[in-house]
Amino acid sequence: MPKTVDQSETVEKTERDYPLMILGDITDLRTNPRIPAPRQTVEIKEPNGEFTRSDRLAYRHLASIAQHDLANDGIGEHKTRLQDLNVGSHVGTERIKASIETLQKTLVQTMNDKGEWHSVQLLGEARIKDGWLYFQFPKTIRDYLQKPEIYNRISLRVLYHMKSKYAIILYEILAGYHRMQNPFWRVTLDELHEFLGTKSNKSYRRPAELKRSVLQPAMEEINLRAEFLAQYRMIKRGRSFTHIEFTLSTKSRDQMDVVKALLEEEMPLLG
Repeated sequence: MPKTVDQSETVEKTERDYPLMILGDITDLRTNPRIPAPRQTVEIKEPNGEFTRSDRLAYRHLASIAQHDLANDGIGEHKTRLQDLNVGSHVGTERIKASIETLQKTLVQTMNDKGEWHSVQLLGEARIKDGWLYFQFPKTIRDYLQKPEIYNRISLRVLYHMKSKYAIILYEILAGYHRMQNPFWRVTLDELHEFLGTKSNKSYRRPAELKRSVLQPAMEEINLRAEFLAQYRMIKRGRSFTHIEFTLSTKSRDQMDVVKALLEEEMPLLG
């Protein structure tokens, strides 16, 4: 497993020189693992909101295992202990099976730089034997994991401490925009509903309710635990809100000390 680098200056240099390197041990959250997450599979649109928090954490764990395997020996089938899939979720084997089925039924649709449209299932074949889950990703997803055109760098430790699935979704997306020199993300409300899985929820279609029940709680979690601060504003065109804009800023060293202390305090909760 890759070694953890604690010094922030060294981490930044390492990420700059080796942008697709996995930092830390992905099976040990005490090492604060940080991974490059392909934007093509981070920004999963699921308008019906079928993805649960457990589904998203399961996907992120499996993708991390696959990224490590592909970077080191290029194998196509991966494995992880079932008990490791319980990190941050505390769910049983049947719930894990349900998450696997959800991932297998979820399609990722992308357009590459050649103008080619791709539609592929998020997870391929999977089997459980003797307390281990064996799984495969389709070739297109494997390509994304190995050499993503655009990627985010996310902290698994931060991710697993998020209690809201909306916080998980927004953290993964905003982490990529935070890496930019002018970090902001403007998205239409319709697209945001597809990312969050709230499109079919009539109450969340009302901007005030979306703000109160989804955005505000998610922003509080992100600002509490992430390495950046996020603010947002809703934008009107005519009489209706049509867009939302997120603005991001890097936390100071003192603010990051508070974050690290909080994550250390919460670590036993992950088991």
